[in-house]
Amino acid sequence: MPICHIVTLSFTADLPEEVMPQLEQRLTEFVDGRPGILSYTCGIDLGLHESNADFAIAATFDSMTALEAYTSHPQHQAIITEFARPYLVTRSAAQFEL
Repeated sequence: MPICHIVTLSFTADLPEEVMPQLEQRLTEFVDGRPGILSYTCGIDLGLHESNADFAIAATFDSMTALEAYTSHPQHQAIITEFARPYLVTRSAAQFEL
């Protein structure tokens, strides 16, 4: 059963402007060709509403095993540690079956 994984991130006001584009690039490079990922998109919020998060990820995995392999992968963890965690205010996520 495919699993949809949605994540939103909100960052501190002092986030350097180059961090979110780097986060987007690194995540996109990481998932390219990775088995078990049916679709993956991430990006910087357009700023249409003040209450929006700053960054979002929407991904579909072919199984819970593939999702767990993605989230626990050392390269994924390194990207989060370097580009998100130092500036993170809130993270929200949901996973559901498709």
